[in-house]
Amino acid sequence: MGTIKFILLVVFSAAVATGLIIWSGSKVSEVPAPSIYSISGKVTGAPGVTLVLTGPATATTTTAANGAFNFGGLPNGNYTITPSLPGYAFSQVSLVRTVSDADVAIPAFTADPATTTYSITGTTGIPGVTIALKGNENGGSVLTGAGGTYTFVGLVPGSYTIIPSRDGYSFSPNSLPVKIDTQNSTANFTATAKSG
Repeated sequence: MGTIKFILLVVFSAAVATGLIIWSGSKVSEVPAPSIYSISGKVTGAPGVTLVLTGPATATTTTAANGAFNFGGLPNGNYTITPSLPGYAFSQVSLVRTVSDADVAIPAFTADPATTTYSITGTTGIPGVTIALKGNENGGSVLTGAGGTYTFVGLVPGSYTIIPSRDGYSFSPNSLPVKIDTQNSTANFTATAKSG
């Protein structure tokens, strides 16, 4: 009996030490495991596409033979998913998705051969702004980083519209048209906090 009590004491002490169990006076409570979810999708049109995930967690993966990809073990938060493959442009150059207590499936990316692609860069002055890209060739969205900057890469020539948005802020201008011919472009915005 003494041996059993000793073993139980060792197991209990280890659980407390690792944080699996919290001892509070005479009350014992379990610590819930952190919620983790996944973002999954598919790329059509080309094999071996690299996908980069940025946000509360970061990761890089490559599409499987059928074009599928999956990022697992993700906590809640806003994420940006960006595909890349030399010599290809993508229908959605990147996508912002929010993980909120559930797995997320995103629309398929389509890869098309492109000999030359370009970029649009800019700033809003604040982080966490969703920048939407709309165009007749490419589309997508990204989040501005710590310095308020953003970049869309892998764009084919064409006409685009850049639209910033974030709750509690207005932007000047509220959108910008950008035409890409044979060079990279810039589109900057000024963010102003709304009163009240």
